[in-house]
Amino acid sequence: MERLQPGSVDWDRVKGTPKNKYEKVANCNYAVKMAKELGLKLTGISGQDIAEGNEKLLLAVWWQLMRKDFMQFLDELDMDQAHVLTWANAQVARRGTDIQLSRFGDPAIKSGVFLLQLMKAVAPKAIKEDDIKPGRSELDRQLNAKLAISTSHKMGARVFCGWQDILE
Repeated sequence: MERLQPGSVDWDRVKGTPKNKYEKVANCNYAVKMAKELGLKLTGISGQDIAEGNEKLLLAVWWQLMRKDFMQFLDELDMDQAHVLTWANAQVARRGTDIQLSRFGDPAIKSGVFLLQLMKAVAPKAIKEDDIKPGRSELDRQLNAKLAISTSHKMGARVFCGWQDILE
């Protein structure tokens, strides 16, 4: 949250090494308060949920933070999601691949081929063509997804998901 809005966190309110459950919950309550001040929609999520490690609710918070970061990044580029999708489709088409996404949640992304072709378009030496599997089998999709994540890291990209997320 500090990264998303520098200076927003009052570090005097945060217990760096919480000594007990109450201090942990207090930190988590403060995190929820800060998230709401950043404009995140955290309906039904409390500090207690975070302190208890409720996976579903933690993922909801994490998703909201990632989305906020992504939207701020697009704002800095004076772009929106539609521009990004159009650009990505054009890059992949330029590579001679006929896969095009209609939206970010398009099921075609599950094969990993689109992501790898996009990376190859942006950084041609980042991926060997032979390493891109057709994506028809579960194993192919897993290998493509793992390659996409590791290549993204090597390229210095912000990575907010694991390879399993690509398959989903």
